[in-house]
Amino acid sequence: MRCQKVAPAGSLKIVPTNFDAFQEACAISASIALSTYAPEKVTHLALANQMTPVCDCFGFTGLSVLPDAGIFGSDDIVAIDKAVLDVTGKSQLIEENVPNSMEVVTHEGHPFAHIHGPFKDPYKVVRYGETLGLGSQEYELVDVLPVQTRPQRSAPVYVALK
Repeated sequence: MRCQKVAPAGSLKIVPTNFDAFQEACAISASIALSTYAPEKVTHLALANQMTPVCDCFGFTGLSVLPDAGIFGSDDIVAIDKAVLDVTGKSQLIEENVPNSMEVVTHEGHPFAHIHGPFKDPYKVVRYGETLGLGSQEYELVDVLPVQTRPQRSAPVYVALK
């Protein structure tokens, strides 16, 4: 939203509808892709770790801005997305890892909204997916292997070559 601060008055209009359309297009694209498979042949995995502020499709990465939340699996794409959003939504944004090209714009809503602004509601794609019949927002988390604290790394050992 920095562009609105420097653009001449009235030259740029950013409205929530544009962000909503992208979320809806993502749900429609998922629906089309999933329609090519028999539902009983599909399993969804979500690796909720090393979460950076932008999508992997950007071609670059940065430091994690949220703590690792684990690995999620489900046969319901809507339920898994909702579960990941709910779990990560309770996390604290790691503000010192937010890149200099971004900034924390709010402390309201999901931590991703803190850096992407209030128009980018990550739950909208879940609602669109449910409306399209891709699944349900209802889920039950079953913890198969509890997250443990990371093991302490030992000092590296070097082997001398003869």
